[in-house]
Amino acid sequence: MSIEINSIEKTIAIKRQTENRLKKRTIMIALFISIVTFIYYIITIKEVREAKVEAEIAKKEVVAMIKEKEYLNLQIESLQRKFDSAQLIKKYIIQDEFVFRSLKISYSEGESHRIGDIMNTILEYKSQGVSFAVLSDPTKSVFNSPDFLCMVFEKNHYPISEPYSTQLLKSRTREGNLKDPQYGSILFYPGGYAMLFLKQTAMSPSMVIGMTPYGILALSPDFATPIECRTFY
Repeated sequence: MSIEINSIEKTIAIKRQTENRLKKRTIMIALFISIVTFIYYIITIKEVREAKVEAEIAKKEVVAMIKEKEYLNLQIESLQRKFDSAQLIKKYIIQDEFVFRSLKISYSEGESHRIGDIMNTILEYKSQGVSFAVLSDPTKSVFNSPDFLCMVFEKNHYPISEPYSTQLLKSRTREGNLKDPQYGSILFYPGGYAMLFLKQTAMSPSMVIGMTPYGILALSPDFATPIECRTFY
């Protein structure tokens, strides 16, 4: 009987040991699964965050590319307008050196010696090869249209000095008659042109003179529609 009891007790002990091992194994498996799940969760969150950061960077790059494209389009449009304007100017060029010398003589002998002096100055700069540039640089003898007139007027003792600009030229002059400009008036045109207006004489037709993309030229006043008239007189 005692042998039988001992056998039963051993069997129970073995079962308990087996049950405990199973419990431990179950706990270990559950713990392992929890750890793996947690690690996967952490990795997933990190990947999601990284993906969000990459998406934000990509979005910013796309926005920057769009802005750059818009800026380039504006530059292309601006250059196209300048090219069209330059091409248009070629159609309105009045005779070159002969006109300048005739104007110089005509206005020097006429009632306005000031215009004669200005023509002398323009002719001098023309002979020196002063040329056009969008951004003026006196050290290189290149000027845009308004800055060139500023320099011409300054040399003839008008109240203008560097730094030259369209605003400076306008601030030193008064409003003129756009419909009936007087000799020596400054006509402003679209595209940033500022040209000296000279009325018709016995030796030459009415014209405007100043800096253009083709250099210092005499043009017909209707090469474009003037938008403003200013005068010193």
